[in-house]
Amino acid sequence: YFAHIHAEQKQYDKAIENYLKAQEIYADVKDLRQLGLVKANIAETYSRQQLHDKAIPFYMEAIDIYQKIANHRSLASIYLSAANSLVESKKMNEARNGLANITNKILSIRMVVAAMRG
Repeated sequence: YFAHIHAEQKQYDKAIENYLKAQEIYADVKDLRQLGLVKANIAETYSRQQLHDKAIPFYMEAIDIYQKIANHRSLASIYLSAANSLVESKKMNEARNGLANITNKILSIRMVVAAMRG
């Protein structure tokens, strides 16, 4: 909570510090949903500062977690944010791969929804 407030107030160092503390706590209690969210928030905070090389590993960790827990709603958003940071850091091949993963994920989600609707 405090980390989010610090990030909104552009106190990025304090935000990162609090997010890293939260990351430790959620990792210790094995709360993957919250851990993924915290990693995504760390990445977003670095991206706001144009520190894309620092953001990218946290986006990738969040993607790994969201895939493990099948959090499809957040996964597509994180893929887009990660691809944006990859583009900003001039890592075009990785960005293309990330966008391809988004497209595949969206198609698979649509198939699941269509199957559920019968």
